[in-house]
Amino acid sequence: MNSLNKTNNKLYIFLMLILFTSTFTLNFCNKISSCALVFTIIAFTSNVLSEFYSRKIAVLGIFLSSIISFCLLWNFDYTLNRAVINGVVLMSLVSVFISAYIGTGILKTNTNLNFHKRNLISFISYAFVDGIVMSGFFMNKFSSHKILTIFSKEIFFKLAYFSIAYIAIFITSNIYQHMNNKANPLIS
Repeated sequence: MNSLNKTNNKLYIFLMLILFTSTFTLNFCNKISSCALVFTIIAFTSNVLSEFYSRKIAVLGIFLSSIISFCLLWNFDYTLNRAVINGVVLMSLVSVFISAYIGTGILKTNTNLNFHKRNLISFISYAFVDGIVMSGFFMNKFSSHKILTIFSKEIFFKLAYFSIAYIAIFITSNIYQHMNNKANPLIS
């Protein structure tokens, strides 16, 4: 039992480090594809924390990661198309928090589904919530056409990365289930 707790603690620390690093790194991305990839890592890590530990721990982890990242990036000038855009750091962290809060809530509501299915539904909510929040922020900064273009590209890349993650989780869970059934033939 003691070795299980040590493994569990190591996994928790590892996931929290990934969560913080990804949250911090998000504001250094200036391409939609790289932002979407980092966002996918944040969403996946939050969902794994929520599944293995609790939703409260996942939301608290994203909250603390966002607060620490904001403190470290307080004077960071986010540039897009060679123009400094004030407020992006704060709004992106707020968006990540709101997305994680809603996404982990959705993950925990459909407990009769497998994790990979709940994770996919949760990922879709992450993508749209983040896109809507950030589009709202950009309303007075860009034209409506540019905002819709950014939104559609964000959704495309996030859903592409989420699909890859979904396929990987699906394959891994099926392999694990198949190996478990072979190891315990009387159970299946």
